[in-house]
Amino acid sequence: LLYVRRFDVIHVHQYGHHAALAVALRRLSGKPVVLKLTSTAAQGIGAAIAGKRISTGLGAMLHRRVSALIATSTTALEEAVRFGIARNRIRLIPNGIETNHFFPSPSTETVTLKSKLGLKKPLTVLYCGRLSPAKNPAGLISAWSAIHRDLPDCELVLIGDGPLRLDLDDQIIRLGLSASARLIGYQAEVLP
Repeated sequence: LLYVRRFDVIHVHQYGHHAALAVALRRLSGKPVVLKLTSTAAQGIGAAIAGKRISTGLGAMLHRRVSALIATSTTALEEAVRFGIARNRIRLIPNGIETNHFFPSPSTETVTLKSKLGLKKPLTVLYCGRLSPAKNPAGLISAWSAIHRDLPDCELVLIGDGPLRLDLDDQIIRLGLSASARLIGYQAEVLP
C-alpha cells in the first residue's frame, strides 16, 4: 500500500486477480485504477472472469468498479459493457503503430527484400508475434488451409517463437501446407 501511494494512477493490463487487487487497493489508497483489455470472445473479460474462482462475486464486482477501462477494439468495449462496466468509464483506444517506422516499402524495394528473404510468391501474408494460444496462430493456419487453395500464388510466413512452435510445424505438415506456409522462428530485427 505504501508503494502504491507513490504513484498517481494504477494501470493494469488485462483482468484477473491482479486487477481485482488493484481495485481493492484503490479503496485504500485513493488512486484511480485504469484497466486495459485486449482479449475478446473466449478470452474476453466476461468469459474469462466466469471461468475463474474470482467470479464468485467479489472479484467480478471489483472488476466492474475500475476507474476507467481502455478497450483496444469495439468488440472488447461491447464485452466490457455487457460485463457490467459503466459505458461512461470506457474509452476505445486501439493499439497504435508507429507509421514513421512501419510503412509499405516501395515496390522495387519489396522485390529486392522478398528475394533476399527467399519469398517467391507475388503475395505474402505475414504474421509476427508470439506462437501461443492467446494469439491463435493455429486458427490462422487452419484458415490458410482454405485460402491457399483459392489463391495459389500466396504464401503465409509466421515470424516468432513460443510454446506452440512444434504443434504448428506438425499442423502445417498435416494440412499439406509446406509449400505455402512456413515458420521462420524468432527474428531480432523484424522490420525487413
